[in-house]
Amino acid sequence: MAKRFTYQELSDQWGISLAAVKQRVRRGGWKRTRGNDRVVRIEVPSDMIEDSPVPHKKPQKTDDMGIREATLWPLVELTENHTKMIQELTGQLLTEKETNAALRERIATLEANLAHANRAPMPRVEDSLLGRFVRIISRK
Repeated sequence: MAKRFTYQELSDQWGISLAAVKQRVRRGGWKRTRGNDRVVRIEVPSDMIEDSPVPHKKPQKTDDMGIREATLWPLVELTENHTKMIQELTGQLLTEKETNAALRERIATLEANLAHANRAPMPRVEDSLLGRFVRIISRK
């Protein structure tokens, strides 16, 4: 013989959420009827009532906000500290990138000067002012 219960009664009796009760009713294919009071009642087979989990009271809601707040604030602080650290490290990284770019430019300039120095012939002493002076003196 089937007994009739509302979703809320089954939820309280079985100690599960309303969504879980609705899923169990759907899976069981149990008959549902809506009364004139607009409340849905489910015909639950008696063997399912006996096999149902041991009825237990749902835990009373405690100060959930206090628990959430106590858990949340350290996380918010930690997140803020990490954000500051990330900003500092990002600033350092940008500074290091600028320094790196300047050093690379300096290296490129030095390499270009070295390559130019290796390609350019060394001026002969005879062509310099000193060379001319020596030639003039030696003619005498």
